[in-house]
Amino acid sequence: MGLKMNYFFSESEIFEIAMAKKERKKRFRLKETCEIEHEFDVKPFGPSSFAFVKFLCSSSESLTFESKTQWCCEEYIPNKSACEAMLEGIFDVLVSSPYIHCCSVSLIASKGNAVRTSYNAFYLATVSAMNKLVSRKEVWVFGV
Repeated sequence: MGLKMNYFFSESEIFEIAMAKKERKKRFRLKETCEIEHEFDVKPFGPSSFAFVKFLCSSSESLTFESKTQWCCEEYIPNKSACEAMLEGIFDVLVSSPYIHCCSVSLIASKGNAVRTSYNAFYLATVSAMNKLVSRKEVWVFGV
């Protein structure tokens, strides 16, 4: 009979392992500053169906995120929660792909509304914006 072991990784341990693995991979680096935006708007109206994000992305040796705008939707969704949604979307697209995409991502505009804005809506708007950025092959340089 083999030795049976159970070990559960904490969320921070999983993140550290994932980042260490990614550190060994090749990277793309943004070579020019660009703006990217996406309005997530699903009809018919319902929860989690509207968010707008606009990011200024610039060259960086690592992936960074900051908010440079006053938060638009504090009464609907707390700034901390929306920033977590955006960070998750940025990570899912720029780090979870086969290659890391390094750039400085700055939130420069956002919109929401009382009825249709949610964590999920900001996550999906961010994922769409980051996918647009990654698909612009001409703005990336490989192997840096």
